[in-house]
Amino acid sequence: MFDDDNTNAIRTSSSINQSLILLRDVSYSGNWLKLTHHINIVSQWHLNHIGKDGDPHHLYCDFAIKFNSSTFPIAILELVVTASSTDLERHYIRILNIPPQLCPDEIWVIYFSCEDNFVPYWPRKRLQKRA
Repeated sequence: MFDDDNTNAIRTSSSINQSLILLRDVSYSGNWLKLTHHINIVSQWHLNHIGKDGDPHHLYCDFAIKFNSSTFPIAILELVVTASSTDLERHYIRILNIPPQLCPDEIWVIYFSCEDNFVPYWPRKRLQKRA
């Protein structure tokens, strides 16, 4: 459900199918959430905060979903593609260290893999309890 007036990232494929419309990955800027629910999807959310050690820390998450009228996100999404269990653990730790003052309702780590014999990986129990 894309509105042509609000979707500015449309391309037509000339080599595959003349009538096929392809949306680029930036098309979420004109998505139905924004149009119908006034929800904005922000990519590369950059967080600056002072850590417990007194030093400035910079955190990034892939996507933050927030209402247009709100300063803080309602959900934070971290995307991971084909990673080792060690890399996944780092992503879990990083996303769960989002400063508490942002207080998102949901934090998701979304893991994609095309590997054969894929074995699901869940964060350790102590990390799950923090969430």
